[in-house]
Amino acid sequence: MTHPNGTSTRPCVVVGVDGSAAASDAVRWAAADAALRGLPLRLVAVARWPARRRAPSADRLFDGCAAEQLAAAAALVRSVAPTVPVTRAAGRGPTAAVLSAAGRDAELVVLGSRGRGPVTGALLGSVGRTLAETGPCPVVVVHERGWWEALRADGDPVVVGVGHLAGAAQAVRFAFDEAERRAAALHVVRVVRTARPDDRAALDGLLADETRRRPSVDVVPRVVEGDPVDVLTRLSATAQLVVLGTRVRRRPWSPRGHVHRALLRHARCPTVVVRSRDGRA
Repeated sequence: MTHPNGTSTRPCVVVGVDGSAAASDAVRWAAADAALRGLPLRLVAVARWPARRRAPSADRLFDGCAAEQLAAAAALVRSVAPTVPVTRAAGRGPTAAVLSAAGRDAELVVLGSRGRGPVTGALLGSVGRTLAETGPCPVVVVHERGWWEALRADGDPVVVGVGHLAGAAQAVRFAFDEAERRAAALHVVRVVRTARPDDRAALDGLLADETRRRPSVDVVPRVVEGDPVDVLTRLSATAQLVVLGTRVRRRPWSPRGHVHRALLRHARCPTVVVRSRDGRA
């Protein structure tokens, strides 16, 4: 990877850039999030070239589209969050590998949800899914602003979907952080096919430690019967962020994980996938 403005070991927020409208939406969201976190923002473009042509040298990556895309994205950041420090990087190689490498010292990697570029287009196939399930940090997918920004209110909650209680701690902790940072209510939703009498007590037990540590966060635990994808998609229409957990898998193509995969495509607000470090979710 070439970093024309240099790199830093300080934690940062990474956002993928490819010149598409969806990537621009992701840049706007990432800039505002970096400002909330007090972190710098790293813009990452993935350079591509025709398969039958020789790959350009690293120095030439910035002579074409990558440089223009990064410059436009940096200008967009200045319009949204002028005090956020920005660095730029261009990478060669598979999109997921480039963004995964960029995210090694990041708190978040942010991507757009639609487009035909190497970054946003990847989300329609296996690359974006692989990054969400095997990347080094949480991955946020920012859906089109037409879905969420026009209707968003400052009082909208952060929603975290809870699957298996034993592996939900990382996602829950991340969601508490986001709710506290945004001064938002936190809706903790466990979706089950058939509710049992002890489901609510088990959910309260999962939340007990974080609730004690964050008394300022308004926590709303809910046990809801239904299909997890349907319920969480519906709740995403009135949320400012949806948080989901996923297990660490040796086989990213495993049929498990259909909930976060579906939400990455269909949620109506930005959606973050947090990998469980203990292999459960």
